[in-house]
Amino acid sequence: MKMAREVLKGSLFLEKESSARSHFNRSHYCRNTADITLESDVIGMIHSLYQDLEKYHGKMLVERVLGLLAAGTDGMNSDDILNILSCDEELLKDVLVWHEPPKRRLPPLLLARLKHDLGPFLVERGAYGVSLLALYHR
Repeated sequence: MKMAREVLKGSLFLEKESSARSHFNRSHYCRNTADITLESDVIGMIHSLYQDLEKYHGKMLVERVLGLLAAGTDGMNSDDILNILSCDEELLKDVLVWHEPPKRRLPPLLLARLKHDLGPFLVERGAYGVSLLALYHR
């Protein structure tokens, strides 16, 4: 998780307008506008973004997905992310609390929801004949 935070710190929030974008994106996760607190610095905004993602999607899932995206040099295929995370017993115990599917795998909907919420921070590009997800940066 620390690596993913460093990558985001160094690449996503360098522009001035990113502060406004961060606050707008943060409002997406809050069900009630009274829950929104605005951070005064970039580091605080990054921490708030992570806390919101972890609260909604689960700390372990967010850590694992962002860690994989940060570790990949060209990005990672969504199917590969699902396959890798499906081998993580600790993660499966964390997310498969209420339902035990016939095939013990990470439900694709969990990754789809996280991808949707990470949308402004992800880029999808073609390489090696497949579509790869990577962290967006300029």
